[in-house]
Amino acid sequence: MGRLFLIATLIVVMLCPYWAAYADVQKIQISTHDNTDKSALLFEQKKSGKYPAIVYMHGGLVREKGNPTYRKNGEFFFDIKDKLNDFASMGYVVLAPFRSTPEGCCNGDDAIKEGISLAHASAQFLKSLPHVKKDKICLVGFSEGALISMWSMTQKNDYAAAIVMSPSRQCGMRRAGSKNYCAKNLEKSGNLEKINKKIIITLGKSERKAHRKTAQNFSKLLKTEIRYFRGEHKSFVFPRDDVKELIRLECS
Repeated sequence: MGRLFLIATLIVVMLCPYWAAYADVQKIQISTHDNTDKSALLFEQKKSGKYPAIVYMHGGLVREKGNPTYRKNGEFFFDIKDKLNDFASMGYVVLAPFRSTPEGCCNGDDAIKEGISLAHASAQFLKSLPHVKKDKICLVGFSEGALISMWSMTQKNDYAAAIVMSPSRQCGMRRAGSKNYCAKNLEKSGNLEKINKKIIITLGKSERKAHRKTAQNFSKLLKTEIRYFRGEHKSFVFPRDDVKELIRLECS
């Protein structure tokens, strides 16, 4: 009996930091420029002081399936709270807004416009928090969120830098295909070359062709090298030490 109690106690002690970290994640509402309220997750630091901040723009799967995200067979896939906790563990205030454009073949314009609006609203929200360093807000986007992040950085914005991870292309009318906001339109716009803030482009070594093409084209136009990481596209929905270290170096 004593041994069982000891094991149970050890499990509780090991899980307490995990529970404590999750307790700091708040579900909030933020307003976009057209006064539309959108759900978001906010992780705030407990100790007093001023902190750098991250806006995390999730991929298209979260927009389509919600968070937490489950596989087609009903099996749990991932929860972006895990990424928030991972980023926040380095001393960042982290905000992850949720996009709500429904799943569809050809509604990429709506999805990306919604994302751009949310990216700007998120930075404004973080700037309103007294414990956020207003000149240290970093935009981190993955997949569809990465394409949105790149579009956002071509406009007037409040970000110090952006990390664009495995950007989607969305030029074909299959899944969230976009007529006006696909990667090809951005590449031809001439706006990428005008960006005067730090942009970091990352790519998995086992990425699909469309993601490779987009990242390589962005890299060429921005005259910046791609940072390559091991793994396939889906591996980046989970916390990763290499991504964490990149953020620590580039978003401080």
